[in-house]
Amino acid sequence: VALQSISPEMGPTWFLPGTHSEAAHAAFDSRDRKDALLATAPNAPALLSTGAVALYDSRLLHCGGGNRGEDGGGQRVLFYLSFRRARGSGDNSHVTSIRPEYQSVYD
Repeated sequence: VALQSISPEMGPTWFLPGTHSEAAHAAFDSRDRKDALLATAPNAPALLSTGAVALYDSRLLHCGGGNRGEDGGGQRVLFYLSFRRARGSGDNSHVTSIRPEYQSVYD
């Protein structure tokens, strides 16, 4: 939920539609195919108005954009909430939006 309007200068979250698939993640994890995926995948910034919500599957490849600071950037004020199945099995039972290689970086 955007608690303020999010402009391009603020470094909005970018989404790559259609990349929630196992094939897209395999390409992203491949040293040989990652650049091609990022260069050709559709992408969209979450330029949100105050009160707007970005609702997405956590498997979707997404990232934060660069904040352009004092030139109109500033801090983003958001309310972030995620859900997951408490007791599940299979590939989608405990999917998080933080890639495994980054999960313990900031502990």
